[in-house]
Amino acid sequence: QLSELHPEAQRFFHEPPANSHTTMVVMTSNRGLCGALNVNVARTVMSELELRGKENTEVICLGKKGVQILSSFGVQVALAYDKDDTAATDTSLVDLSDLLYKKFLEKLTDHVVIVYPHFESAIKQQPVMRMLYPFPKFIPEHLSDESTNEPSANDNGIENGEHLYEPNAVSVLEYLIPRYGEIILYQALLESNASEHSARMVSMKNATDAAKDMATELTLEFNKARQASITKEIAEIASGAAALEQSSF
Repeated sequence: QLSELHPEAQRFFHEPPANSHTTMVVMTSNRGLCGALNVNVARTVMSELELRGKENTEVICLGKKGVQILSSFGVQVALAYDKDDTAATDTSLVDLSDLLYKKFLEKLTDHVVIVYPHFESAIKQQPVMRMLYPFPKFIPEHLSDESTNEPSANDNGIENGEHLYEPNAVSVLEYLIPRYGEIILYQALLESNASEHSARMVSMKNATDAAKDMATELTLEFNKARQASITKEIAEIASGAAALEQSSF
């Protein structure tokens, strides 16, 4: 209802036509040693590029590994932002959010999506793609009919009630839309960082366990070789002693 008061805001609530331009934001880590986390994100990007078409898709990377892997796959990265290790101090996120908002508002792109590793648990991180712009109209549960998902007739006049916006509806909407985009990006960044740390923890644990197993196997092989060497030396000494005894007679 608020968006209907601002004509330019209608663009944020309506699905654009097919084969339209897409801006894809790819979030990865800056460093490796985190298993297949970054490669899985890159594979998701490649699948989406095949569906949408590279000529209609602009790729923006947040994180060094995304640039390296996608470039090796032959993907042209339009923009690359530095990613801070701490999300709370990542100033590039605000710049990226402003850029995406302006590009969509000025009709330089028709879709804005985010591809990032979704944190499901400490041992599972799943790459996902989330739509940033445009977003669907929100219908509160108490105003919708469960069977049709349309506004209910028994809304007691709430839907048509008057609302007061301060200082005005346009100012409120112009603040809420970019703020919404910034919050969604920040949430994706937090999940990306959590997924990175969890994947690195699991990867390092697996590497540690593998190193311990290798050390155990090598120690066993060393002990076997040492025992064989000792047995051989004892046999040689025994045979030498026997030979001396026979020669003395």
